[in-house]
Amino acid sequence: MDMPLEGLHTETGPGVLEAAILVDESLNSADKATLFKTFSKVMFQKKGLIANFMAKWSADYPGQSGHIHLSLQDEKGKSIFASSKDELPKSLLYFIGGLQTYMREFSVMIAPTVNSYKRLCPGAWAPINMTWGIENRTCAFRVIKGDSNSQRIENRLPGADSNPYLALAATLGAGYLGIKEKIEPTEAIKGGAYDINVEKKIPSP
Repeated sequence: MDMPLEGLHTETGPGVLEAAILVDESLNSADKATLFKTFSKVMFQKKGLIANFMAKWSADYPGQSGHIHLSLQDEKGKSIFASSKDELPKSLLYFIGGLQTYMREFSVMIAPTVNSYKRLCPGAWAPINMTWGIENRTCAFRVIKGDSNSQRIENRLPGADSNPYLALAATLGAGYLGIKEKIEPTEAIKGGAYDINVEKKIPSP
């Protein structure tokens, strides 16, 4: 099946696995993520097991995410998130500004059930506000620095129960509006993002 994985390993909690879909164009990535979910349910069912994609299956363990890693390319296939200098490029910063501004309005597309919001709690490597930072896993949006091919943004809001097509569409739409409207992001968070006082928190269902 056309759903190659970059990695598959155990995560926090009994029976929890993390699967990383190999990088591809956005629509292909959504196809592969959906196929992986369907295939997993069928495969485990044949073995007398259940593949569960709940965002928060237990109050005693961290939830299960559906993180999205992405970058944008120009017409020549060059990443517009890459930078030869230490400063982050404006396109990347505007994209983050769009995520901070509009992802609250798209929350139903990335957190479709009440259970989705139970995952978004302090101290469980899940975001609780619209913050961003460099290599900061307590923020909603993490910048992962790298070379011209690997520098990207991670949207840490979606849970494992999110629809890959809707989650990707919401992320790209919010980021696009940020670039179009040249929305400056807030200051990057250094350290834990759970205890800071910010205006934009994740809405409740």
